[in-house]
Amino acid sequence: MQKRTNKQIEEDNKYRQGRSNEQVESSYKALSIAICGVIALMLVYGAIELYKHCEHHYWSNDVPKENNYWIPNEADKLWLDSLYEQVKRTEDDVLELNESVNRIDRKIDEIMLRRIDYPDGTWDSIKVKPSEFKPKTDKVDGELSSMNREKLPTDE
Repeated sequence: MQKRTNKQIEEDNKYRQGRSNEQVESSYKALSIAICGVIALMLVYGAIELYKHCEHHYWSNDVPKENNYWIPNEADKLWLDSLYEQVKRTEDDVLELNESVNRIDRKIDEIMLRRIDYPDGTWDSIKVKPSEFKPKTDKVDGELSSMNREKLPTDE
C-alpha cells in the first residue's frame, strides 16, 4: 500500500467535509434511493392520470347527461331578428361609405395624374386650353369686365 501524505488526505477530506468513506457511501445510497422513489412516484401518478383519461373518454358507457341549452321563445326570436336587421343595415351603410371613399380616392388620383408641371417646379391640376377660356362679361353692356380684360390669354 502506498503511504498517503497529509496533504493528499486533506484534499480528499476537503470535498467530504471530514466524513469517512463509509458515511460518503451511505449518503450516495440514500440519494440513489430517493431519486428512484421520486421516479416511481411520477410513474404511478402518470399511470393514474392515464387511467382516468381513458376511463372518461374511451371506456365510458354512461348515457350523456341532459344539457341545459337555452331555447329561445317567440319574443327572443323577434328581438334577434330585429338585431340582425340592424346589423345588416349597418353593414350596408359601411359598404356604401367604402364605395364613396374609393370613388373620392380615384378622383384624387386622376387629378394628381392630370397635373401640369411648370419649369419653376410648381404645378397645377387644372388644364385650361385657350380655346375653351371664356372670360366673364358684364350683363349690362356685354363688355368684358375690367378684371378679365387684362388677363386674356389671347392677348399675349
